[in-house]
Amino acid sequence: EIGAAFHTQPVHIEAAKELVLVEGIAIGRITPYKSKKLAFLISWKSSGAIQEVKKCEGGATEETLTSKTNGGTAVKGGENTEDTIGFLVTEQEIME
Repeated sequence: EIGAAFHTQPVHIEAAKELVLVEGIAIGRITPYKSKKLAFLISWKSSGAIQEVKKCEGGATEETLTSKTNGGTAVKGGENTEDTIGFLVTEQEIME
């Protein structure tokens, strides 16, 4: 199994007269694993604020996204999305 951890810079979102600060780490699972394809799928899944993949290999602590509304207390957040990521190389370069 292989994954990717995306470390987000603090993002400020203003909506409905509220300011939300989102930061932290979103960990996704990459498929297909051990493939020579030029594209793969990365999926971030969570149930509410609990990420499906909680930490990276060798990590000592659980990683998560957090959000603060109007400077309040940070609460855990989650991400539910899938995206296809490709490489700008040829199949021949991968085979070598």
